[in-house]
Amino acid sequence: MCISVWKVHDDDGLLVTSRKPSMADQLSKITAEQCDNPPASYEDLSVLFLNCTLSRSPIMSHTEGLMTICKNIFEANGVSAEMLRPVDYDIAAGLGMNMADTPEWESDD
Repeated sequence: MCISVWKVHDDDGLLVTSRKPSMADQLSKITAEQCDNPPASYEDLSVLFLNCTLSRSPIMSHTEGLMTICKNIFEANGVSAEMLRPVDYDIAAGLGMNMADTPEWESDD
């Protein structure tokens, strides 16, 4: 593991060593600033995240971890957000309006 170190001098000229902020630290700072001072109002917007993982709920999904970060940013700015895993639903493939009416599928969520 590589840790970057900055060399910083204090007011008396003494060398003080500190850890360079990580990318996560920098992202958290930028996100907090954007959420505290959004450039516009977003209360009239909504977003739907489709997590296309192959793992059914409640199995952990790394994709969901990343989406949760985005979802939290949207919600902090007043956007309503919802996350779904299509793998948890019976989604019938086909061209009909209700594929449950066909012999290939028993249900169509």
